Amino acid sequence: MKHESIALSRQMMTVILEHVRIVKEHLRCNATITYNDFLVLLALQEAGEPVGAETLADYAILQRGTVAAMLQEMQKAGLVARTSSEDDGRVMLYSITREGSAVARQCSADLSAKLDEGILLGLDQGEAGKAIRGSIRGACDHLRGHRHGMAIEGGWLPNPICADYLLYWRAITEKWTSVAAEHGLALGEYRMLEYLDEFGTASTGDLACRLGIKQSNVSLYKRRLLERGLLHEAMDPFDGRKVAVRSTKEGAAVFSRARKSMNIVAQQGHKALADADIMTMNVWYMQMYLNLWRS
Repeated sequence: MKHESIALSRQMMTVILEHVRIVKEHLRCNATITYNDFLVLLALQEAGEPVGAETLADYAILQRGTVAAMLQEMQKAGLVARTSSEDDGRVMLYSITREGSAVARQCSADLSAKLDEGILLGLDQGEAGKAIRGSIRGACDHLRGHRHGMAIEGGWLPNPICADYLLYWRAITEKWTSVAAEHGLALGEYRMLEYLDEFGTASTGDLACRLGIKQSNVSLYKRRLLERGLLHEAMDPFDGRKVAVRSTKEGAAVFSRARKSMNIVAQQGHKALADADIMTMNVWYMQMYLNLWRS
């Protein structure tokens, strides 16, 4: 019987969002593929056999039409190949090409090095790391809502960048984004309310720095929250040159309701972990956040 639970925190959310941002930025600057393209390439590489678009879509938690369009573009680029199923010639199957495999391996190696030297610096990736990485499959299944039928052999590279790894960070981020929207908030707006719930007041500069959100986006979120009566703006009591914001009573209530739903997602995303691994992850999230703060 499990007794430990994951601690939903501002630090956890920042770390998970930063994982997705780092991968997207690296691919944008160094490759010609998107985050989801990379995920599908890794999935095909690890499957080791041709796979249909519908199966890939189910695994990647994406719409079939979205995956079909991605595969079509990657086929044009020579990264995947299409063949007819031997059982049913009407069914198209996809496999990764030699060029696609080279791209996936290079991106995986480069990103692994970047993460190991940055956000993952100092983490013990021995037995605890193996156990946690081994549980990511189950975590993805919980976030998907069912087990997928794709035969993925994760961990084909001696580093953390595998298909399950990419899927996990993106899936939990999208779940949180969806939950925030259900409460009438952008995810960035939720994070601002979370910070203010913890610290009371903050300037837009403080919010941008502490949350890793662009100043322009913080200003946009602040305006929206002020218009809804969820924030109050006044001169900073400690620095008369700055304007500080704080949550109103209604803002605190909206945050409280949203946080309960956010916590459910966090628990789903870590449900596959054993008690000892949950304790390790709670420590790791704080360590990864500290690494971000130092960088």
